Amino acid sequence: MKTITLNLRESVFDNEAEAKMYVIKDEEIEPTLYIFSIPILTFTWSAHDETDLQSFYPVSVFGDQQKDERLLKEMKNALNLLKKEAQVKEEIVYR
Repeated sequence: MKTITLNLRESVFDNEAEAKMYVIKDEEIEPTLYIFSIPILTFTWSAHDETDLQSFYPVSVFGDQQKDERLLKEMKNALNLLKKEAQVKEEIVYR
């Protein structure tokens, strides 16, 4: 498993609140599962890929569409970061 932490203070909350999102990549199951968690909000969501993130709507975490859209964008960014990291490691192994 691999975990990254993203600070959402600026990107989602416009400096109004301090919040971190933990993203866990679980490769021990097939297909790989990504778990998104914001403990301060008691929020958890899981997805196998970016397509699964599309089902995030019509869920409203904040009751504010703009914040919800920014959160979804950060979730996609985290998923892509973890995928890119895996690609870099794979390239290193094959060289």
